[in-house]
Amino acid sequence: SDVCSSDLDFVVSLQRTPSVEDLTTQSLLSDPYVVVARRGHPLATQRKIGPADLIRYDWIVPLRGAARRSAFDGVFTDAGGTPRSSIETHSLSAMRTFLADSDRLTLMTRYEATLEERLGLLVTIPYGSINPPALLGLTTRSKWLPTKLQRAFLEKLLNHAKAQAQPKTVRRSKS
Repeated sequence: SDVCSSDLDFVVSLQRTPSVEDLTTQSLLSDPYVVVARRGHPLATQRKIGPADLIRYDWIVPLRGAARRSAFDGVFTDAGGTPRSSIETHSLSAMRTFLADSDRLTLMTRYEATLEERLGLLVTIPYGSINPPALLGLTTRSKWLPTKLQRAFLEKLLNHAKAQAQPKTVRRSKS
């Protein structure tokens, strides 16, 4: 890895168990997977959706071994079958493109889906959160000492991650 060889000082990425004992991984936040589709998808207006509803549609899935794929497989463990999945990709831009003009479905993290919804491109299907969630982590060499600038950046990153993990308070205006 580039962290082990000192080409990189740290990596923020989906958390995996380090295979090298010289690496340290610190959890930053957990981001659940949600079902995503194009605006106007037939499932977007349904109130209650189960695996039997999801199984009727073609899916865009990542390759086997990816955390997102494990979450996808888990949705259909007890569903009596798996949906058709004619496209396998890790690319969010490819997912967006394939979803735009079809009734296909895919999984994205809540954070990814929120951005797509803000842009008006995609919608979250009301299925609920899917486990296991994506775990974002910080990986460094075990004995690495950050510079002053790196320490300041990592402190801001850790504070941001903690803030994202806190429940949000909804303030209601008085009418």
